[in-house]
Amino acid sequence: MNKSRKIPSVEQVQQTVAKSRRRRQELELACLELEDFILKLEEIKIHQRRQQLKKTFNPH
Repeated sequence: MNKSRKIPSVEQVQQTVAKSRRRRQELELACLELEDFILKLEEIKIHQRRQQLKKTFNPH
């Protein structure tokens, strides 16, 4: 029951590290895009509320 684990080669470790870095960068980009989208939604919400309040004070 004592299975020995194979030690990965240097190349395998380098490939794993490179893939990990790439995935982290992809995740970071996705998070930044999501933050940008959320900010745009918040801007829309603020603009809509501003318009509502302007109508309240200037009912033309």
